[in-house]
Order: sequence, then C-alpha cells, then structure tokens
Amino acid sequence: MKFVLRFVLSLCVLYGAQGCVSHNQLLMMQQQANLETSPPPTPPVYKIKALDNLMIKINAFDGSTQEFLNREFGVSEQANGQLNFNPESVYYVSYIVDSEGYLDLPIIGKLKANGLSTWELRDSLNLALKPHMELASTQVKLANLRVTVLGEVESPGLQYMYNDKNNLLEMIGQAGDMTDFADRTRIQVIRQTETGTSSAYVDLSSPLALHSPYYYLMPGDVVYVEPIKPKAFDVSSTSLGVFFSAVTAATLIINLVLELRSNP
Repeated sequence: MKFVLRFVLSLCVLYGAQGCVSHNQLLMMQQQANLETSPPPTPPVYKIKALDNLMIKINAFDGSTQEFLNREFGVSEQANGQLNFNPESVYYVSYIVDSEGYLDLPIIGKLKANGLSTWELRDSLNLALKPHMELASTQVKLANLRVTVLGEVESPGLQYMYNDKNNLLEMIGQAGDMTDFADRTRIQVIRQTETGTSSAYVDLSSPLALHSPYYYLMPGDVVYVEPIKPKAFDVSSTSLGVFFSAVTAATLIINLVLELRSNP
C-alpha cells in the first residue's frame, strides 16, 4: 500500500516539475552582449516579384488625364482626398505583376517590374508617362505587405505591415505577444528568395538577435514561434488528470478493502 502511495506521489511531483515554466524562459533580451562594436544590420530593400500586388496612383496638374489614369489604375479617392484602401479590397483595386514580371498598364503598356524596388518602379513610371502628361508624379506601394505569424502567440494569423522596415519584435507584438509556452530562443523565420526558400532561427533571449539578418522582416515571411517542452504536458493535462484521478480512486478503494479485512 505504501508503495502505491509513493508511486502516485512521485508521478504528481514529476508531472508538476515537467509542466512548470521558469522565469528565465519568459524573458527576452536577458543575456549580456556588447553591441557597440558592430553596426546594426541595414533593413533589406524589397524587390518586386511575380504575382505581387501594387497600388499605383498618378498625380499631375492635368486634371482630366489624372482622373482617367487613376480610374484605369483602379484607384478611388474619398471626399477628403485620401486613398480608399483596406486589406480585403487589395486584390480588386491593385495591379498584379504577371508571371513574367511585367505590369500591363493603360496608355503605357507593358512595363517591367520584377527585380525593382517600389522607388525604382516609380521612376520608371514617371519616365514612361512623360510623353503623355506634364509634371507627372506617381506613387507606388506594395499592397501585399503582410507576414504570417504562427505558433505560440496570442493571435496567430496574417499581420499587415505599414512601414518600410518592420522587425520581428513589432510583428510578434502585433500578434498579441508570445504565450507563456513560447520558446523565445527558437523563433523560426521562413523566407522566399530568388533562389528558393530559406529559413533561420532567431534567439530573442539575446540582444544579438537585433543583428540577425532575419530580424527585419520582408513581405511574405512566415514567423513560427516554437513551443517549449512543458507545452506538451499542458496539452495532455486533461488525460493525465483523468489518469491520476483513476489511480487515486483505485488506491482509496484498495485501502478501504484492506481496512475492512483487517477489522472484520
């Protein structure tokens, strides 16, 4: 009988130890590192690729031509002159780069966009519009500015970026921060490059993460926050609880039977 009780107690202690999350596992940037000796990384410049969505707006002094082009480019304006934009309508009001890397635009025709930054494409558009309108000025924005954040965060899913340089901490914060079961030493970033898919782990427990080439995110990145080992015990806590309840009940029944036998 004592053996059974000790066995149940040992299981409870083991489960409690495995299911605990230490204070250090919840901290970020906790290690000491001298960052003054190395400059921070430069945020990467995104290059337009096939199937990207682009918002293009024409500004000019020629009102009639400007209105025509903006209508043809799928750009509408509100009464206050602000661009009418929301993520749900991106697909319908933006231009899509074709599989060969070209935009098919009104008046201009086909224009290469693949491999250019939005600033470089803007310059190409201004040059192409010169024969058709005076003092043309275009605005080019990448419409698919989004990152997918998965794993141990409060609100996993698509996170939209409205900044030219967005870092890993900002996107995790936008996803509601990490849960208590997130492994802050293994944040995986998956990225599509010209040569294929690349991935790397970023250790947010160290300030050296600020110097990782994956600290600044690119549109289309996937961020996966891995769980720590106690997560598995937390997930199975229901079944383990049922098991311990059954063992405890069986132990009490055996104890009651032994007492009845010893005291007839």
